Amino acid sequence: MTRTPTFSLRIGALVGQAISTHFRNLLPFTLLSAIALGPWIALRLYASTAEPSQALLWTGVVLQQLGSQILVGALTYGVVQHLRGEPANLAMTVSVGVQSFLRVIAVSIVVGLIIGVGTLLLFVPGIILMMCFYVAIPAAVLERKGIGASMRRSLDLTRGSRWQIFGAAILFGLIMIGTFMLLGLVMASTSDLSNPPLWAEITLNVLIAPFGSTMAGVCYYMLRMGKENVDSKQIAAVFD
Repeated sequence: MTRTPTFSLRIGALVGQAISTHFRNLLPFTLLSAIALGPWIALRLYASTAEPSQALLWTGVVLQQLGSQILVGALTYGVVQHLRGEPANLAMTVSVGVQSFLRVIAVSIVVGLIIGVGTLLLFVPGIILMMCFYVAIPAAVLERKGIGASMRRSLDLTRGSRWQIFGAAILFGLIMIGTFMLLGLVMASTSDLSNPPLWAEITLNVLIAPFGSTMAGVCYYMLRMGKENVDSKQIAAVFD
């Protein structure tokens, strides 16, 4: 494996590839999101007819977070499969999400705590740490690494490209905000946004959930290709 330490991401290339990847896989990625968030959706439907309670509220929060983490693992695999020119089998992507769940949740908790501490200190350290560990979860999924190894892997891969990743994340976020503002305007024409219908809440959550995972997966893929000159098939070969 030949390393290219001077490689640096281009903001436009990263954002463009992330958007292209997401919208070319809009149906399967949205379906995966619905599957991963299925338990949360079922609870929300039940809660709409039951007496409100703190237990239901917190159960919903936990189910939504657990579903989001399964989705991260599944979409990381799905993104790389797409970028290597092969369709992501739905059953396989769900399987990868479930298999990688414990690693993903462990890395997410540790990285989240570190970023949280950095944010509380001066805010800027939190942003820097977020960029340092931006691809820790894809590394945990695609290289089957533990917490420390995934974090070190992310530090290595993002070195020299962290401000570009930050710029791409900001640009990508603005584009997504604009997109969902348009969706909100459409919904506003059919309902009262001060009291949105349950179907609107569920739909927006299912649509929004895949975006962050897609961006991180594309970033990991581009960093591996650019810095290590690996063949695209090698990146997901662990699942072949």
